[in-house]
Amino acid sequence: MKLELTVRTFTDKARQTVIDGLTNMAAGLTIAAGLPSSKAATVKVLDDESTPVLYNDPDLMGRVRTALQSDLGNDKVVDSGRLMASEDVGVLGLKQGAGGIPVAYFWLGAMDPEKLAAARAKGTLPPGPHTAKFEPLPEPTLSTGMTGMTAVAESLLQ
Repeated sequence: MKLELTVRTFTDKARQTVIDGLTNMAAGLTIAAGLPSSKAATVKVLDDESTPVLYNDPDLMGRVRTALQSDLGNDKVVDSGRLMASEDVGVLGLKQGAGGIPVAYFWLGAMDPEKLAAARAKGTLPPGPHTAKFEPLPEPTLSTGMTGMTAVAESLLQ
């Protein structure tokens, strides 16, 4: 039998703790089931299919937020809080702190406000990205995205 899973954590240390726990659990299951070593439960981490934690550099994110608020308005820029999203953008930052590449990753809302409000009223959310049922609203999503990215690029290049 083969079981595959995705592990998402906020730090590399937490990721390793989870992997160690899964490895210990596999060893315990092998012993509890009385399995020979040839049939032992194992944990195999596919490092080439893993991405590091996405860390938004606070200083850079502050500059991005200021540019977006200036061009789009304070009411259009909200803090989503920490998310367990799986993004390969974290690879670009490589290291936090000195010697690293600062990263500022932000989300662009694309939902139809009426559909979003109706779903929230029911206590649900409309289908999101990476599903066949995702229904982004082309406008104002595209113009807002272009305006926001232009504002950020201009502010960072000054």
